[in-house]
Amino acid sequence: MGASYWTLRPCRGCPFSFYYTPYLVTTMPNYHPVEYYDKLIDIYSAMTSARMLTRRLVTKSTIGLSLLHALRTFSLRQDLATFRLLQQELKTDRAFRSFHEGGSVSLPEFYHRCYEEKLGRYASLVSRTERIPDMEEPVSNPPPAMSLTT
Repeated sequence: MGASYWTLRPCRGCPFSFYYTPYLVTTMPNYHPVEYYDKLIDIYSAMTSARMLTRRLVTKSTIGLSLLHALRTFSLRQDLATFRLLQQELKTDRAFRSFHEGGSVSLPEFYHRCYEEKLGRYASLVSRTERIPDMEEPVSNPPPAMSLTT
């Protein structure tokens, strides 16, 4: 596989508080964001299905492990619901889709609302401008490493 296959570029302008599941903060050269969420939703739907949970619970295991399986499934179902919400935003909100395709660096209103919900009553302490990380441009051709023997 060529180097471009693995090239991921961050969505410039996305606050670092979204750099975790379920948010997509990179542009991928081989998947459209909607297609990415389609595949992720399929995987998570299988992982969190009632059939899969039942199979985990009926195996010979301790009550603690069974509880862990149930709690993990509950957590993954929350991620699944958010994946569906993000997928819907990608399909219906042109600015949101453009941001995730790398066409815009302007943070979509959706993320501003999520950020403000996370901060609650402290949201007014961080302006919209201060939410955006100041990221340097990636170096396309980094200088050669210095030799330790010189």
